[in-house]
Amino acid sequence: MADSDLAGLEERLGHRFAERSLLGQALTHASATAADAPDNERLEFLGDAVVGLAVCDYIYRCFTKCEEGALTKMKSLAVSAAALARRARALDLPRYASLGRGMPAPDSLSDAVLANLFEGVVGAVYLDAGFERAAEFVIGQLDEEIEAAAESRGEWNRKAILQQLASRRFGELPKYRVVSTTGPAHGKVFEIEAVVGGQAFPVGRGRSKKEAEQRAASNAIAALGAECTGAEEERGEPGA
Repeated sequence: MADSDLAGLEERLGHRFAERSLLGQALTHASATAADAPDNERLEFLGDAVVGLAVCDYIYRCFTKCEEGALTKMKSLAVSAAALARRARALDLPRYASLGRGMPAPDSLSDAVLANLFEGVVGAVYLDAGFERAAEFVIGQLDEEIEAAAESRGEWNRKAILQQLASRRFGELPKYRVVSTTGPAHGKVFEIEAVVGGQAFPVGRGRSKKEAEQRAASNAIAALGAECTGAEEERGEPGA
C-alpha cells in the first residue's frame, strides 16, 4: 500500500507513525503474504492484550463501586469481536486492508477478521509509541462501547441520578451546556457542564456529547454531596 494511502489512514486514526511499516503490517491479512513476509497475526496477538489491559484499567478506575463480576461482564461486552468490528468499520480499516485470494470483499469481511484488523492497529500503535499512547487510542475508540456496556449493567446512568436529585432539591431538571469542542473531526473532545438551580458545575469531558454529559452529571452529583452508586437513586429511594 502506498505511503500516501497510509498517511490518509493516520489522519483517521489520529496517530502519526514514526515507523509507518508497522501500520502496513497491521493491515496485512495472512492470506495476502508470502511465506516469509510479515502479516498482522503477531501484532493482533499483542494488540489483543493491550486492548484488554487498557479497558480493564479504565473501567477499574471509573467504576469504583463495581465488584469483579460486574467489571468482567462490562469488559467482555466492550472488547467483544462485534464491538471491535464496529470500530474497524468506523475507521474504514477494510478499505485499507491487504487481502489475499479467496477472502471476501472488504465490505463483507467477518467480525472476526475486522476485530483482528483493529487489534493489529492497536499493536502497531503500542510498538510505535508505547502503552500510554496505545491506551489513549483504545479508550478514544471504545468509549461509546464501554458506555453502552456500562448502561446495560445499570452502572452509568448518572444523568438519571442527577435528574432525580435536582427534581427533589430544586424542583427543576438539570440542563447541559456545551462549553467547548476541540480536536479534529475524527477525534473531537467535548466539554459540557451541568447547570442545576442556576449553578454551573465542573465540566465533564468526553469523546461524545453523551459521555461528556454523563461525566458532567457525575461532577454535579459529587459537588452536591450525593452518592454516585446509583442503585438506591435508580429506584427513587432517598439518597445522601
